[in-house]
Amino acid sequence: MRLHEIDTHLLDGVREIVDVTHEQVRLRRHLRAPEEVAYRRADLDAPDGPLGAGVLALALTGPNPPGHTDPSALVPLLGRLAPGARLLLLLGWPVAAIPYHRLLDPLGAARCQVVTAAPLDRVAIRGVHAALVVERVTSVTTPRPYLSPEDHSPRESADHTTALLRMANEYVLGDLVTRPARRRLAELDDRVAALTRELAERDEALRAAERDLAGARARLAALESPSASALGRLVLGRTGRAGAGLRRVLERRRR
Repeated sequence: MRLHEIDTHLLDGVREIVDVTHEQVRLRRHLRAPEEVAYRRADLDAPDGPLGAGVLALALTGPNPPGHTDPSALVPLLGRLAPGARLLLLLGWPVAAIPYHRLLDPLGAARCQVVTAAPLDRVAIRGVHAALVVERVTSVTTPRPYLSPEDHSPRESADHTTALLRMANEYVLGDLVTRPARRRLAELDDRVAALTRELAERDEALRAAERDLAGARARLAALESPSASALGRLVLGRTGRAGAGLRRVLERRRR
């Protein structure tokens, strides 16, 4: 899913995009916003008043500063969102490693709800793996499942209990489906770690064998050198003459 495919209703009613990402980050072209939607960059901490309805803020959080903003630094921005304002929050962690627990309290304190969450496995932005559409709400809305082909754009729920039950049920059922996958992933991680250690041990054994081979080749080269050959011939010659003299002495004694 690409950035502009997250939600066809993302820009409905949006008159201005306020980009608070780091100056090194360039995201505007990935939004494909209509020309009539104004765009401006702003400092994350700039006290320029609340961001009201019709404004879409754009932020990037993740583990690699300065391009990625730490989740704790988003608190002032969330507090500036007025009812009806939205935040497109891009995540720089792989989906399996998103520390979502660090976002729950700030979102709840600012009365913000995640109405859409989607992986960006085909995104052209390096280091961005997922996106959240966050909205400042006055009451609980029904989230939009990103895999659903139907129109499930976030909407106010007349019955808050129904909306809360849907989210609670989805959480329990989603956990039922993903828990075996997480367990299998943990097992595979352990297996990868064991194979990595085994490979490191084999690499070390190979390096030791290569060192032994290099030493053996050096000794062989020394033995095959001209001086070593001359010394060998000298030793063999003297040994041969001594052996011949010993044989003559033995022959005289036998006589």
